[in-house]
Amino acid sequence: MGYLEKLKNLPNVQDDEPKEPNKPQSVGFLGFLGSPYPILKKIHAAEARQFWLLHFADRNPLEVAFTPAARHVEVLASYPSALAAEPIDPGRRQPGTPLAGDQEAEIRSWLVAIGETDQATIAEALTGCRQDEDVRRYFLGRAGEIPADDQRRCNQCGNLREGVCVIAAPGGVVSAMRGYRPAQGVPQRCAGYKP
Repeated sequence: MGYLEKLKNLPNVQDDEPKEPNKPQSVGFLGFLGSPYPILKKIHAAEARQFWLLHFADRNPLEVAFTPAARHVEVLASYPSALAAEPIDPGRRQPGTPLAGDQEAEIRSWLVAIGETDQATIAEALTGCRQDEDVRRYFLGRAGEIPADDQRRCNQCGNLREGVCVIAAPGGVVSAMRGYRPAQGVPQRCAGYKP
């Protein structure tokens, strides 16, 4: 009887739980198998997750994000060269790029538009946007909901004199250093706009 016939004659066994590995008789060199007492983690294959860590034979692990969330089978089908995939629990993820000046201006404008004037709260929101990718995505998404019709160019503002915003001050309505020279041709929302 060949190997294929033996496989065909095996009883159908449900494989929904990880099996315990056989313990070696003695602790010794296991080659590339690793520790003789592996730690098994149960991965719920039917659970869809957004963030996954992929392991490869020929390169470093890769963190990937799926939108919409993907199941274990779908992740491995998307990356056929991956040896394994494990879900990454949601948590704080460090942003890949620093918070840009125009992004900060959008977030500040949105906070002013919703009536948030407490400088400590604004500073806390901006710190969160600098340190956490999900927080940044949330605030930029909310800032993008403000209608575009209230945007003005700085060269249309009565507070701009000789290219300098005269009401700019640290912690002020336009929170910038004194002598701030804004980009005049870029439409933006400004709480200090004066027709």
